Formats: sequence, C-alpha cells, structure tokens
Amino acid sequence: MISMNILRKGYRIAYAPKALAMEKPSMNIEEEYKRKVRISAGGLQSTIRTTEFFNVKKYGIVAIQYLIHRISRWTISPILLILAFVASVFTFQSGPLFLVIFIMQMMFYSAALMGWIYKENKKESRLLNIPFYFLFMHYCVVMGWIRYAKGNQQAAWQKAARLNYN
Repeated sequence: MISMNILRKGYRIAYAPKALAMEKPSMNIEEEYKRKVRISAGGLQSTIRTTEFFNVKKYGIVAIQYLIHRISRWTISPILLILAFVASVFTFQSGPLFLVIFIMQMMFYSAALMGWIYKENKKESRLLNIPFYFLFMHYCVVMGWIRYAKGNQQAAWQKAARLNYN
C-alpha cells in the first residue's frame, strides 16, 4: 500500500540494486502460518483497494507489472493449482502424456506431504522443503481469502515470533 500510495501522489518508484533487506525467519511453522495468512488477507485487501492501478492506459508498465504480480500471487495461482489437479484426476486415463503429468503431480504432492511430516517431526530436508513450502504458501493464500471474506483482517496484528540469532 505504501508503494501504491507513492504512485498515487505522482512519484516514481525506482529499483535500487544495492538495497538490502533482511528478515529473521519465523520461530516455527505455526508462526509462519499466522504470518502468511495475515499477509495473504492483506494482499487481497490491498488489491481490492488499488484496482485503479489495473488501468494500463493511465499507469502503463506499472499497471502490467501490478496486474501480473497481484493477480497471479493473490488469486490465480492457488486456483490454477486446484484446477490442474482436478483436471489430471479426470484425464490421466486419456493417454500417456496425461498419465505422466498426473504421476508427476502426485510425486510433487507426495514430496510436499513428506516435507510436512518432516517439519512436524522437527526434521529438515531441503529437497522436501521446496514442494512443502510452495503448497503451504498457496494454502495460506486460500486461508487469507477466507479470513478476508469473514471480515477478520485487522489493521493491527500480533508480530510473529522470530528466531533469534546474530
């Protein structure tokens, strides 16, 4: 919202290649879940509040970037994941390509499930963490939609517990 409000006032936003930002990771997956759901609900809320930036004639490339980023991140991606899986379930018997796609999806979802089991048992696997976190983030987006739809998104929030390291 800060960036979009800067644009509303007629200023530009410039990329600073040497700028660095660091953020400590959440204490655990439960804290990360709370944080991601809050961020997802806020992302949807801010998208709804900034639809004027979808106007390509007025905002040009910024509108295109905003549309691609906002729409893909906060709406289309989770929906497409669900639709792709449902489509695979109904088409995997239609030919070898569809079967391979279905098997690959099942392997990915199985790896994500194993990643979740590892997390629950306080183990780490870099290989399994990738599919787990990918699906976890999309799940949090859907939970953020529900939070927003219920009107539970608040301006103030409880800060997530973070790992403390130097």
